[in-house]
Amino acid sequence: MVNIVRDREDVKVVITALIAAVLFEGWIVFFDKYITRAVVNRSVGSFPHPNTLAMYIDLIIPTVLALILSGSFTKKLNRWAMMALFAGMLCVVFTKSRAALVIMMGALSAVTAISIFIKPTARKMGIVFIGFLLVDMVGVAVAPRIIKRFQSAPEASEQTREYFNYAASAMARERLLGTGINSYSWMLENTDYYWYVYPDALNTEDDLDEFRESKQGRSRLGTAHHIYLLFAAETGWGGMWIFVLFIGRFYLHNLMLLFKTHDEYYQSILLGLLIGFSTLHLQGLLEWIFRQTQVLYLFFVLSGLMVAIGNMMKKESIQIAR
Repeated sequence: MVNIVRDREDVKVVITALIAAVLFEGWIVFFDKYITRAVVNRSVGSFPHPNTLAMYIDLIIPTVLALILSGSFTKKLNRWAMMALFAGMLCVVFTKSRAALVIMMGALSAVTAISIFIKPTARKMGIVFIGFLLVDMVGVAVAPRIIKRFQSAPEASEQTREYFNYAASAMARERLLGTGINSYSWMLENTDYYWYVYPDALNTEDDLDEFRESKQGRSRLGTAHHIYLLFAAETGWGGMWIFVLFIGRFYLHNLMLLFKTHDEYYQSILLGLLIGFSTLHLQGLLEWIFRQTQVLYLFFVLSGLMVAIGNMMKKESIQIAR
């Protein structure tokens, strides 16, 4: 990506592709929900899980909104961008992912507030007002379902996540270099770490071996829903901190470029990327979503775009100095 994106036209191509990706997912969600009616509960788009779709969209739409607010699109592309923003928001709503929905609302609010703070204009205020009315109207229609989703979420699901995290912490404490990459689920199923997920069975079941082989005794098996603890379990605490430093380096570089540039086009993209990355890192406290292939690839594409913009800023400043 860094070598491919060399000028503003290349950046435009990447942004257009991101808009097309959101519109594509929006169409699949709409088609499955209202035409074929294949989805009656949680939408997945073209992804294997609703949370994957939600996080994928949450990574992209902050940048789309930032560019809409700054007026960086042509009239034609601006219409497509607004459609993509609306479609993306509906995708997240229809996934019924509680965390992704809250994070999306926070991300879009943050982009709006920061964009207006950097450069307040009547156009931005008008877009915010119209957007608020549209979101309010849609919100009235979908609010009952969203509220029901929050109220009816099973407590057992939240408790199981806590058990996963206890097991991950235990693996990190007891093994200096962790259990090995991608081994968490195997260790949970085949070693004594299993009992961190089924502590209640130790005192209630007579035949523990029989319980482990039963359907109930396998119902909680899975992976840690906390990306940082998952890395700690599989690579040790040191490995986890290396991962944190790795993603932190991109995040810090993004932040520095945002403060450095005075070009509104670059500034809008960098603002959107910064908030988009924030959604991913926050979601990491609740999910292992970062290591899912589609989201991982998108993270590197967006990181490459950010680094490429930094390189372009350097070249342009050198040309101006000459």
